[in-house]
Amino acid sequence: MARHSGVFWLAWTLVGVLVLATWLAATGPDGSDGLLEEEVAARGGSAEPCAVPLGWRIGDIDPRFGVSEAEAERAMVRAVEYWEEVAGRTLFRRDADEGLPVRFVFDERQAVMQERSRRAEELDAIDARLDTRRAQLDRAFERLNTEVGRHNEWIREWNERGGAPPEVLRQIEETQASIAMRERELTEQAELLNRDVRERNRFWESLREEFPARTVESAYYGEQVRFRRGRVSEVTEREIRIYYFDDREELVLLLAHELGHALGLGHTEATGAVMSEVHTGPVPALHPSDVELLRGVCPQLVN
Repeated sequence: MARHSGVFWLAWTLVGVLVLATWLAATGPDGSDGLLEEEVAARGGSAEPCAVPLGWRIGDIDPRFGVSEAEAERAMVRAVEYWEEVAGRTLFRRDADEGLPVRFVFDERQAVMQERSRRAEELDAIDARLDTRRAQLDRAFERLNTEVGRHNEWIREWNERGGAPPEVLRQIEETQASIAMRERELTEQAELLNRDVRERNRFWESLREEFPARTVESAYYGEQVRFRRGRVSEVTEREIRIYYFDDREELVLLLAHELGHALGLGHTEATGAVMSEVHTGPVPALHPSDVELLRGVCPQLVN
């Protein structure tokens, strides 16, 4: 019987799905130990969690991920540290021969997400340019308003003195013409900026239409579970597949989440937890709810 489950992941406007992992330890040949099948389904975890370190190894890595085997190993080691720092003992170990493989599988998900990321970076660059132009235009209007205020004060002073002489009048008229010309120039720049903002908004709308919010499978943990007399007797063909991640930090969190399922942990509704169904940002360490989940399946490890 193949077993797997899922978790949701937020990445920009797209919602990513992580598939829950279960690690079910083998029992004796008489089937007298281990979890019942319905218990396995309900808990989604190992029959004997934390009893023996779970081996892992880095499997195939599609070169289009741009991740070396050494980088993948470093990410896995950091993911392991999430759990072992709390447990205070070895829960996972490298096993180059028989460890569960962590495979990086590239398919249309990555192609779509990479294109989305490229377009999003393009949008960010457009926004940065528009913000710079808007700030420059605001400062130019402020300077013009200051000059207009001084000019009006100058006119008021001459009016109070009974009027300006012809030479001053010429200066006033020249200044007014200069102010009017600069106002027209700034108004034209503002119109161009508004036009470009509208084009930016159309670009954003086309981006949303081309890459609508949808679920994508970011990672997967699978295994074959055999039962005898209704109880777990053997677990084989364990593997982790990585389909998509935005950066190295997200990769570490993906791996830590899947390793949590390998320990027999389910989901938590707590925001900011490794075992949360939804992640919206970095998770620097285990959340108290993660620790409680670990305590539930490995009480001997967590005080």
